[in-house]
Amino acid sequence: MILITGGARGIGREIVRRYEAEGAKVLAPARQELDLASLESIRAFVSEYKDAPISAIINNAGINPLNYIDEIEEEDLYECVQVNLLAPALLIRGLIGHMKRQKKGQENCFPPPGRHVPMQEAARFLPPPDRS
Repeated sequence: MILITGGARGIGREIVRRYEAEGAKVLAPARQELDLASLESIRAFVSEYKDAPISAIINNAGINPLNYIDEIEEEDLYECVQVNLLAPALLIRGLIGHMKRQKKGQENCFPPPGRHVPMQEAARFLPPPDRS
């Protein structure tokens, strides 16, 4: 099973479609199922799926307050760090158990940090599909 955050639209939706088309089992929770800005939501999600056979985590969800740094509200900066850095780390830490037991698995942050990736290039950064 592949966990894909941010799979409801844009690049995330295309990632979900790619894996589903190749027969992979995909878990792409909607925001009401997994709100990455909420520690309680992340903890509840991890608790529910900690023993699931997740073999890959693709952290596609992210936010980017588009403004000059001195014009971004402090709360928006905290939310940006929560969603883009802390949430993926907590998901990986909480869900890596199956990968460790199987001695295989993969985690990807997408797009790679510091890089804009055109849609046609996106597939080369993704792990191969898992049909389990």
